[in-house]
Amino acid sequence: MSQENVEIIEQLYERVIAAGKLEDQDASRLVPEFFDPEIHLRQMSTFVDTTGDFYGYPGLVDSTRELVRSFSNLGFHPEEIRAAGDQVAAVALATGIGRRSGAPIEKLVGHLFTLREGRVVRWEVFDDPADAFRAAGLSE
Repeated sequence: MSQENVEIIEQLYERVIAAGKLEDQDASRLVPEFFDPEIHLRQMSTFVDTTGDFYGYPGLVDSTRELVRSFSNLGFHPEEIRAAGDQVAAVALATGIGRRSGAPIEKLVGHLFTLREGRVVRWEVFDDPADAFRAAGLSE
């Protein structure tokens, strides 16, 4: 099951949250394929002031809206992905272009996904990627 969960998360990065995909209407149609309707997104990141909890598909939309309001061509590229049972931890490189400044950004963040029946039920974002691995019980 762990390898299957890793493959699901790899597809999530590639098809939904890669650079340029967050604003893509085709990618938004994939949300039910990857996310449970009761998804809980916890932004523990200070990345563009998105700290907070978001619930369900409307919460995913609100969180994404906050991010794309500040950045164009925003996306996340996984640099490392490891699983522990129903959890998948990742180090992801966030890239984009500031809408006001025009300056490129690059920031490593940690993602921790909890899956049930092949879909994400919880997604936590960490400023320190190591925290995602620690939360999953994985040592770096």
